[in-house]
Amino acid sequence: ILRFISNNEKKIFGISFEGFHAYGPSTENIDINSLKSFIEETRTKLIDYKNLLFTMPLLWRPDNVIHGIDLGFDLFSGAYVAYVSDRFIILTFQYNDKICSNTIRTEYNINSKEYANGKQSLLSDCKCYSCKNYTQAYIYHLIQTKELLGRTLITVHNLYHYHAFFEQIRESLKTNTWNEYRLMILKQYSIEEQEENYNGIEHSNANINKHSKISTNHVSPIANFQQSCEQKVLPVFPWFAIDIGGTLVKLVYFEPLDLTPDEIRTEGEILMNIRHYLTSNRAYGQDGFRDDALELTNIQLGGRRGNLHFIRFPTARMPNFIDLCIMRNLHTLTFEVFATGGGAYKFENDAVNKLKLRWCKCDELDSLIKGLSYLSKLNPNECFYYEEPQNDANPNKHTFKFDIENPFLLVNIGSGISILHVESETNYRRITGTSIGGGTFLGLCCLLTGCSSYDEAIKLATEGDSTKVDKLVRDIYGGDYERFGLPGHIVASSFGYMNLPERREQATKSDLARATLVTVLNNIGSISMMCAQTENVDRVLFSGSFLRINDLSMRILAYAMDYWSRGKVKAIFLEHEGYFSAVGCLREFIMDKNDLINTSQH
Repeated sequence: ILRFISNNEKKIFGISFEGFHAYGPSTENIDINSLKSFIEETRTKLIDYKNLLFTMPLLWRPDNVIHGIDLGFDLFSGAYVAYVSDRFIILTFQYNDKICSNTIRTEYNINSKEYANGKQSLLSDCKCYSCKNYTQAYIYHLIQTKELLGRTLITVHNLYHYHAFFEQIRESLKTNTWNEYRLMILKQYSIEEQEENYNGIEHSNANINKHSKISTNHVSPIANFQQSCEQKVLPVFPWFAIDIGGTLVKLVYFEPLDLTPDEIRTEGEILMNIRHYLTSNRAYGQDGFRDDALELTNIQLGGRRGNLHFIRFPTARMPNFIDLCIMRNLHTLTFEVFATGGGAYKFENDAVNKLKLRWCKCDELDSLIKGLSYLSKLNPNECFYYEEPQNDANPNKHTFKFDIENPFLLVNIGSGISILHVESETNYRRITGTSIGGGTFLGLCCLLTGCSSYDEAIKLATEGDSTKVDKLVRDIYGGDYERFGLPGHIVASSFGYMNLPERREQATKSDLARATLVTVLNNIGSISMMCAQTENVDRVLFSGSFLRINDLSMRILAYAMDYWSRGKVKAIFLEHEGYFSAVGCLREFIMDKNDLINTSQH
């Protein structure tokens, strides 16, 4: 090539790399990065010919276009549009952060019965002629009747979409946002390809000068991600983790305060946007809340200084949360999500397929212990107990100095119950559990009172009187049952009065909610007390979302444990109820990636 260029009197404008495939449809899926070494060597040897243009005849799928630009290609064929249009494929990949933000697929086949009655355009928000004037159903009908107009309208849309994609590429190169833009496109076409194909590609000075003014010191997010995994260094920001329980989703986010100049240049704008969105709101939609009272400020995590934020929303809203991430492009800010809880399995497919993320599942109990260990050491006021739990006016709350290295019982109250005997952060075992937990309380309250949320159920219980529903010892014996040391105010039969019609009429919704709460908590307290005696421990920690902002439940449990143990066993509670598994999961994301039980990726 060099000899030809130097000996040729005619002006040489560029080079076309050919002979690497047999043409035809298979060229759509060619691995362009397999040619990386040859292309880069050729480009290096032609460094003196800076004005040469590079091209290759391919069906340039959008992600391959991105890789092609990384390798220094200048000219791209538009044959891809004709190829996909002939197969009735509608391009829907997101080429702009303001347009088509509701899409979750890169393409779909309009020649499918599901679109026979489609009243929408080919793509929401698209301004092409086809989308402004025709519906999915109409174009589907044209295809079925073999009308040429059908394929023409598909081509019009795809050409518009593909052309707008290239316009956005040029804009990103002009505005020095190429790295962010390439990432947005690549994430839609599988993170697996990003990892395999990028391989630490460095934009050479010649290529950068041709295409943009992007600094050669900039390290791509993908390269940062690979480096963090391979060299076991801290991951790039943002740092967050999620615990998807049966009732609530808990999300923790670490906001860094000590960004380096390089981090400010490469990640600063993203992190500022996240911070603005988080801190400017306490509520997100109807059901999402940030527990700002629990925020931990100026803390150390993974050797970095920052603030730790705590956010929650109902698990039933998890599909809406995924859609919100897509709508606001939040899924483009990271390559992986560390998740724990049963929902980490339940929502895995949706997260992987829709968000195109690496989905890392962490063991729920491991995360719980790690989170508890971290927060109890970080926050000296994390643990507390009640001195007089039966005193409604002044239950007398005291801080408890907790040491995780001394054996204790951990009762995790979620939708169900798990009871662990913990000897250290790495040495624990599950003793037993029960299906009667927070989910039972909420489910029964919804049936009995018509309430629709956990907060509503707790509010009702706070206002109720369980003695109008439960049958007490004194209701049976007329007072205390002294032979067995049973005081008259102890429940003898939960819901024992509800077999009487007149009692059912007198019981209010609040009474029913209070009785339901007492029933569930008495069961939990009884099992916990027996386990403490069996394991010979005098400290019982109660944790879980069920106890979140639920002073009433804590005091009922505290009184039960204190009474039945004759003051020997303390019921200990925690300030950051419900968030420990998410915090432990965040610790795994930052420090312990090799200990994952499973990882999925798209």
